[in-house]
Amino acid sequence: MNGNPAQKSQKNETGTLENACQSRKTVDIRPLKAFVCANYPKDSALYEVVVADEDFLDVAEFAVKVGIFLKLSRRTKN
Repeated sequence: MNGNPAQKSQKNETGTLENACQSRKTVDIRPLKAFVCANYPKDSALYEVVVADEDFLDVAEFAVKVGIFLKLSRRTKN
């Protein structure tokens, strides 16, 4: 095991990939999901979109979607 360049290379690539994944900034939208579930009807577009989304979004993805969420919230009547 010691000194095998293939194993070291694989370990380095894996470590780099893990570090890249850990360094990505994400937004936890579970509080948003809870708010929408408590305050919007299940047949609203906002409810369907927010509940279907992942619990954690990349910051860039969230920045794009937040505008959509706001527009849908204005369209939905409680």
